[in-house]
Amino acid sequence: MKNSFLTRRSFILTTALGAIAVSSQLLLTACGSSSTSPSGTGSQATNGGDCEANGTGLETTGSTDGHTHTFQLSAGQLASAASSGGTFSVSNIGHTHSVTLSAAQIATLQANQVVNITTGTDSLGGDLHTHTLSIGCV
Repeated sequence: MKNSFLTRRSFILTTALGAIAVSSQLLLTACGSSSTSPSGTGSQATNGGDCEANGTGLETTGSTDGHTHTFQLSAGQLASAASSGGTFSVSNIGHTHSVTLSAAQIATLQANQVVNITTGTDSLGGDLHTHTLSIGCV
């Protein structure tokens, strides 16, 4: 009669292979297939608030390839970028996108109005993509 219990070696191999399979599936789910355009609008910021005193809200980008990024600027960051604009970054799951705001867009935020932008293009596993972002004040 054959022993139905796993040997230690079989158990370790089975567990390791299972962990690799789950990790691979999670990575594929998070990254999706190749796409260069965002598929959603993320959080919808609204006009109002006080950017000069409070900065921007914690905004979520639109989802691209199954993942999002969050973005927020302090009142100090806005004040520092007021004269010439600035480039900021958002990071998530191993890659970073640039967020470039012109002086006019900073002025719009300081007037407590929403600014809609598209992030810079970046690659995750060879997948070039961008995200949409709606930035408002708190």
